[in-house]
Amino acid sequence: MAVKCDASFGNHPLDVPPRCHTRSGKQLRDPLRSLFARKVTLAWPRHWIAIRSFRVQSELVLFGGMMLFGKRKRVVKRILIVEDEPLTAFDNETMLTDLGYDVAATVDDFERAVALLDPESVDLVLSDLRLTGQRTGLDLARAARNKGIPVLLSTGYNIPEEARALVLGWLQKPYTERQLKNALEAVDRLLGGEKVKPGKGFELFATEQ
Repeated sequence: MAVKCDASFGNHPLDVPPRCHTRSGKQLRDPLRSLFARKVTLAWPRHWIAIRSFRVQSELVLFGGMMLFGKRKRVVKRILIVEDEPLTAFDNETMLTDLGYDVAATVDDFERAVALLDPESVDLVLSDLRLTGQRTGLDLARAARNKGIPVLLSTGYNIPEEARALVLGWLQKPYTERQLKNALEAVDRLLGGEKVKPGKGFELFATEQ
């Protein structure tokens, strides 16, 4: 069966042969490829390439810095919770665990807290001002200071003036997990020898002036 060919386009700019010609597809693609290549070249101006190159270099420098210095080590890892309100004690345990701290123990009175004051197992005491029994968080702070363990006092009442000489700072109740996190990070920096500024809902007694 004979195949009917289209007539030639003559002096067409693309010089396309008839449709049945074996070179028609190749000759059609080559001019279009050239046009497309020129369009792509024009769509990537030199200043854009320079900006992108600078951005990539910056990202590599930042990434290298993070890899070089790494994450800062915590000074405070193990925390003793002393709280006479069961719900607050439970919340503290949950929040501290979520923040990556180890809860050494949770107690509600002075006697049991004192028995757990060991610098080898406790880095910080998070204590309420009011405890079960006659003794208070200030009494616990005196005992902890003798063992070289810092105390962060938490209370919804006004902080007694004498507490400033006994505890590292105080956290105002009620507090959120974010406020607890910020307070503990400030305590960590302070114990690590850095100067820190007071934050929302907490105060440290050895801060930057």
